Amino acid sequence: MWFERDLGYDEYLYHHLGCLMRYLDEDATRYRRPIVCNRFRDPIELFDRHLYEKGAAVLHILRRDLGEARFWRSIRHYVAQNAQRNVETIDLVRAIEESTGRNMRGFFDRWVMKAGHPEIKISASWDAKRSALTISVDQEQPIDDERPPFPFDLPVGLCETRPDRLLRDAGSDAIAGERRLMLKVERQNERFVIPCAGEPQLIRIDPGAAILGKVRFALGASAAANVLAADPDPIARIRAADELVRDEGSAARAALADAFRSEPFWGVLAETARILGATRAPWARDLLLQALEHAHPKVRRAVAEALGNWRESTVADALILRAREDASYLVCAAAAYALGKTRDPRALDFLGALSKQQSWNGTIEAGAVRGLAELADERAFPAILSASELGRDEGLRRAAVAALGRFGELVEAKRGAAIDATIGLLDDPAFLVQLAAISALEGLGDARALGALDRLARSAHDGRARRDAAEAAMTIREGLRVPTQVVHLREDIDRLREEQKKIAERIAALETP
Repeated sequence: MWFERDLGYDEYLYHHLGCLMRYLDEDATRYRRPIVCNRFRDPIELFDRHLYEKGAAVLHILRRDLGEARFWRSIRHYVAQNAQRNVETIDLVRAIEESTGRNMRGFFDRWVMKAGHPEIKISASWDAKRSALTISVDQEQPIDDERPPFPFDLPVGLCETRPDRLLRDAGSDAIAGERRLMLKVERQNERFVIPCAGEPQLIRIDPGAAILGKVRFALGASAAANVLAADPDPIARIRAADELVRDEGSAARAALADAFRSEPFWGVLAETARILGATRAPWARDLLLQALEHAHPKVRRAVAEALGNWRESTVADALILRAREDASYLVCAAAAYALGKTRDPRALDFLGALSKQQSWNGTIEAGAVRGLAELADERAFPAILSASELGRDEGLRRAAVAALGRFGELVEAKRGAAIDATIGLLDDPAFLVQLAAISALEGLGDARALGALDRLARSAHDGRARRDAAEAAMTIREGLRVPTQVVHLREDIDRLREEQKKIAERIAALETP
């Protein structure tokens, strides 16, 4: 909410999206638990992305559910009633009931006391004969007797004409000419038929991002392009961009190119750049190369990172220029890291020199060191090792530890040396360097690290280090049970998918008149 007061509603909503995505990542890659949970080895284990980021997302949807006046009345009452006292979740529930008359126990039971979230696909289709719009809402997460569908209200706005300009910081209320509906979702698959005088030119799905979960649009290229161009909600525009990138048609590409010319909020373009980078498609590369000149440094940073997905000399040319000359340290660092991923022959000398610079908190050097690891070149090892030593900036040292782990994954001849160096950093006096070393060893997945990780899991002073070390050791042991043939098969499948994309691009280019 400080972001909202300081920088506006769009920044607030984008910050909410960041919280939501970090929680979803932890839920998908580490574990799933309720926010209120009494199972732990150390109390500090509960101070995670479920507690903080999901907690923030729950407060966001609570604010949307109650409305501004009732939300703040509840908060003021809660603080007044409980000042100088310890509290539990039930105290907030009671404060809301006492100040608004609303029974929110079902809400808290669903989002705070229970684990999980919905994974939703929302599609729209227009029936000209019936003059009706059908909104389909499908919950795609596993559903059974113990995991019923999530009930929630889905706000939908329909505009007969598309707004001629994109509003900034408009909030979640209806805009001029918008017809706002509230759809009640209760089942796994819901269909809502909405009579309309004519085909809506802007379909606003979930304005204000009131759904706590994964949301994917399937509105069709034309409707998604209208959302990207005119919906004042930045999260809706990001979801529309995701659909357009997946569509890959000429109309979708044109809409994305228009966005990089006219989109007023950097967060939408940063997320769009990330999505484009994941495609590794030539058309996406060309769009990103043009966007590398964008006026906003946060957009240039995201674009530079995304360009690391192409191993091409033209991409390397642009990244070298950006790493050398950009006014933002963070853009320089992102470009340096991405340059390493291109494996360009010039990168070793360029990044080696860049890693010896002295920028604030070692920012540029950190990007260079991470790029050196991506080169998979034995000659880069001394520079990476040097950057991890005591006396260097802590930000640089953390990046260097991550680079050691990545280098060990890519260069078999130096794997043992990288593991030994990383194990030596498990007892580093800098706590965040220690955590980075645990994460790097987990990524390496080598049995040689198990003894040191088991020791740290028992004896580390900080509960977070004990937890991370125990989880890393567990992950390594599980990985050792996966046959090598399976790992190689997964790599082969990834390579085949990439080659298939390139072939499809060539066919599309030949078919274009």
